[in-house]
Amino acid sequence: MTEITYDDIGPAKVIQLYSAKEHLRAVVVIDNIALGPAIGGVRASETVTVEEVCRLARTMTLKNSIAGLSHGGAKAGIIANPANPAMEHWFRIFARMIRDLAEYIPGPDLGCAEAAMAWIHDETGRAVGLPEEIGGLPFSAQGLVYVPWQI
Repeated sequence: MTEITYDDIGPAKVIQLYSAKEHLRAVVVIDNIALGPAIGGVRASETVTVEEVCRLARTMTLKNSIAGLSHGGAKAGIIANPANPAMEHWFRIFARMIRDLAEYIPGPDLGCAEAAMAWIHDETGRAVGLPEEIGGLPFSAQGLVYVPWQI
């Protein structure tokens, strides 16, 4: 049994998606949209759960707020093996299922990358973390710095 904890912040929506024809299961949690449309990654994993997605969506709400973004927090999970060759097909089906969920803007997360965001963008017209070739920002790890702790 799925145990979802609600409070004054959210979640605003918990949507479980299922396509019997495609054998696709997914979940979208829109935690909060008080600051604007909710942004959060799409996790692809065989073990992702509704509870996990709820916790991750709350983290995105707090993270976006602390960062001063005019966006709420959300998260999604596609319950599938990300190494499966059918992932593009499943991401496109997922995207069509969330097409009218305008208050959610998907981004990359565990088990998906820029290509998956491009597939979602193709189907919905919205996503962040896009490949540079279609308007995304170039990825760089230059912001990471190693600072040794001194004792």
